[in-house]
Amino acid sequence: MSSGKQQVSKENIMKRLPSAVLVITLFLFPSSSFIKGRGGGPYVFFSFSNLEPANDYVVGYGFPSLGDSLVCFGGGGSRRTGRIELGGFGGSGESTSFNGANEAKLGISFGAFRLDYYLKETDNLSFLASGGFGRIRAKLRLEGDNSARFKISSFLFYGGLTLRYKLAERLSLELGADYDYAPDKNWERQAGSLPEPEPLDLSGATIRLGVRFGW
Repeated sequence: MSSGKQQVSKENIMKRLPSAVLVITLFLFPSSSFIKGRGGGPYVFFSFSNLEPANDYVVGYGFPSLGDSLVCFGGGGSRRTGRIELGGFGGSGESTSFNGANEAKLGISFGAFRLDYYLKETDNLSFLASGGFGRIRAKLRLEGDNSARFKISSFLFYGGLTLRYKLAERLSLELGADYDYAPDKNWERQAGSLPEPEPLDLSGATIRLGVRFGW
């Protein structure tokens, strides 16, 4: 298989990862009386990684800033066993800036396995400690007079707290605050002859907001 086809395959996998994570984790365990329920749904992720190196790079080539944060969309699901929930989630998002007909784009995609522990729960409110691991990828692309493509691929480790509020029998709202740690920071050139940007640290705070359907 050619390298081009391999690259397309990897991109398709990352795009489909949120849906795959949701389907797999909803059916992670067989039914039993010990398992209290399963559920999942859509998420919005607000990522606050330091994007200054990417912004400095595109601004140096005449583009406006890509912004200070990224909003990502995805989904996830989990199954509960006692006070433990096992599952996963994934998402992706991008920011684009234009300089005439030229375009600069920064995109992030990620997927992670998830472990939650119920610290406290009432009839309508649950408070959980959350953590997990997976992978995260960033892509920076410039198109136009100066064209180049770069990527970062890193392991992802995260930990945080989750608050879940039950609205109805099988409907809940979820709010989470996490810290993500991604150790790999150096860009890998995919195309073009422009110099590599300064390393981009994908570590940082993330806010999760989701709707959970399940039982």
